[in-house]
Amino acid sequence: DRDVTGVQTCALPISKGIAIDSNNHVWVASSGNNTISEYNGSVFSSPSGGTLSAPTGIAVDSSNDIWVTNAGNSTVVEYNGTSFSSPSGGSLDAPTGIALDGAGDVWVANSGGTSISKFVSGAGMEYSGGGLSTPEGIAIDSSNNVWVSNSGNNSISEFVSGSGTQSTGGGLSGPQGIAV
Repeated sequence: DRDVTGVQTCALPISKGIAIDSNNHVWVASSGNNTISEYNGSVFSSPSGGTLSAPTGIAVDSSNDIWVTNAGNSTVVEYNGTSFSSPSGGSLDAPTGIALDGAGDVWVANSGGTSISKFVSGAGMEYSGGGLSTPEGIAIDSSNNVWVSNSGNNSISEFVSGSGTQSTGGGLSGPQGIAV
């Protein structure tokens, strides 16, 4: 057992996602109170504004912008430190997981259906196939392959960069997250 010291506690009901920016600030998506919160090493704060509804996934891009999936209103929002904005397109359906690839493109798992979405410069595209079934988690490996956990069919799927789709794995029990 290790003792944890120096961490402030804060009410973050139903915390679903966590990310760390380049300043080592911790960001938390809290579905219970429809907020994102930042812990800067000494205090928690929550930016106001935005239309957060059941935020679940959270990621940080190379500019320290915060990207959040909102399962409650099927949107993705970007917080740039002062304001919120939402990209268009992508056919979002109860998005949960979110990840960024090496080019800075935003990938989203749509747990309400059988697809993932990719946002390039604010415009979204939808991808399906590859055994996707209630995709929950999403991660990008160092070769820019996209990995997705499928809680609907107890598997993982890999979208191979530049060469199509390959379904992989099985025998899992409702996987909700994935890391590579």
